[in-house]
Amino acid sequence: MIAHGYATASSIANVCNRMLGNAVFTSIDMPVESTIFDISEKVVHYLQEYSVNQGLLVLVDMGSLNMIYEQLKQSINQPILFIDQLSTPLALEVGNLIQQDRSLNEIAENMKEVVVPNVQLYQPEKSKKKAIITTCFSGLGVAIQIQKLLYDCLEGILEVEILPIEFADLQKNGLSEAFLSQYDILSVIGTNDVHIPEMKFVYLENIISGNGDTQLKEIFENLLSEAEIREVNDRLVKNFSLIRVLESLTILDTKRIMEAIESCIQDLERRLDLRLSNARKVAIYVHVACMVERLIRHAEITDFPDLEQFAFDHEKEIRVIQDIFSVLEPIYSVTIPLEETCYIYNILYLD
Repeated sequence: MIAHGYATASSIANVCNRMLGNAVFTSIDMPVESTIFDISEKVVHYLQEYSVNQGLLVLVDMGSLNMIYEQLKQSINQPILFIDQLSTPLALEVGNLIQQDRSLNEIAENMKEVVVPNVQLYQPEKSKKKAIITTCFSGLGVAIQIQKLLYDCLEGILEVEILPIEFADLQKNGLSEAFLSQYDILSVIGTNDVHIPEMKFVYLENIISGNGDTQLKEIFENLLSEAEIREVNDRLVKNFSLIRVLESLTILDTKRIMEAIESCIQDLERRLDLRLSNARKVAIYVHVACMVERLIRHAEITDFPDLEQFAFDHEKEIRVIQDIFSVLEPIYSVTIPLEETCYIYNILYLD
């Protein structure tokens, strides 16, 4: 048994001999800087000192066996079996075969099946964190804005990591195995598809302007109930609309008006038996918020095509709309004219 390092071979030999109950192995410890030539020389000296009529079995930790043989072939008269990748389990297996009086040929055949590395990669047993990746072609800044938008929508409903990543990095490098071993990626949400194989990509625009419930259900399937998905969707529409409204309003308390409009939208859906798309909800948030500010500034809309006939044709719905949005009038000391109500009707019903 030959191994590099202080007492490496002798330690393994000592353990194996004790476990086997016999002095099966002799050990030779080699300095770390020893070469194949040094190992060959040690084997030659051993052959000169001991009688090995039935052959010699040498266990080595490393080194090219062919090169060792080339150094020895002129000096040996007996068969020599070399086995590398020396370890305690390997030596015990060889020792058992020796004690069974197996020949070198038999040991060689047996060990061909044994001397194979047992490689096991173990991933953490704890469950991976659920995560959503956000990205945007225009840069990390927008991806971070989408991250904040999603965190606000999921707060108190679902704990999930939302990770903004540069679009260029995702497109070039994808997601590493180490990253995927830590996170269970529910979806990539962004403004441009990064085309990562087997990774669900959802356009933010499709959630906002399309059927958001369906898009969100694909992402949060088996994690959220239908009611929770609808709540997330409504928050998303409201918060996205808030960003749009903030760009337009100058005098209103944005949070207050958005909460009031949210209540009105819920009443509209209930009383008119509607299921509004996200696009229509966004339009109502933006239109009504801007409408209230216009009314405060006395800049209301005073023109609507065929106003009287339109109001007559849709009298039932318009009365409901007027009643629902009348709650805004005392809050902001305004009166919502019929023209504005008819425009809200168009947002609700016209394609």
